[in-house]
Parts: sequence; C-alpha cells; structure tokens
Amino acid sequence: NTWYKNKAPATGIKTCAFYETMNTNGALVVDAGSANPGVPDCDPIPIDANHREICKFGHQDEFGYVCIKNFLEELFESDGLNVDDFC
Repeated sequence: NTWYKNKAPATGIKTCAFYETMNTNGALVVDAGSANPGVPDCDPIPIDANHREICKFGHQDEFGYVCIKNFLEELFESDGLNVDDFC
C-alpha cells in the first residue's frame, strides 16, 4: 500500500477502487477504508455485492461494469484512443 501510494501518482498511474457493501460469511472483507489506496483523485466506490460477487457482472448495465467502462474510456481518451477498438 505504501509503495503504491508513493509511486502511482509520480508515474502517472490512474487508479479506480471499489469495495463491497454486503457481508461475505457475516463480515465485510473489503470496506471503504481498506479499499482506499490513498492516491489523489481516487475515492473508493461502493458496489452492492459481497466479496465473491463484486466483479461478476450479469449485464452491461450493472453499476460496477459501467464504472469500470467509464474509467477505461477516460484513460483511453486521454491517450487519444477509442476503448471500443479494444473491447
């Protein structure tokens, strides 16, 4: 965490972080605090899922999928690329 927090901004790495809002076996595995990588312009985003399901999208309209797609589009556009050419 410390290495990433120090190196990512200096090297221009953009970061997007998520955390679950539903328990897995009675506990949150990744909460808002532990999801925060501590880098500028990265506020962890809550996803209505548990730790096992947070990255299993059923369709392209799901909130997590849309967030990731938007993040990638911003990255690609800043480099003059079109994300649809790669997905």
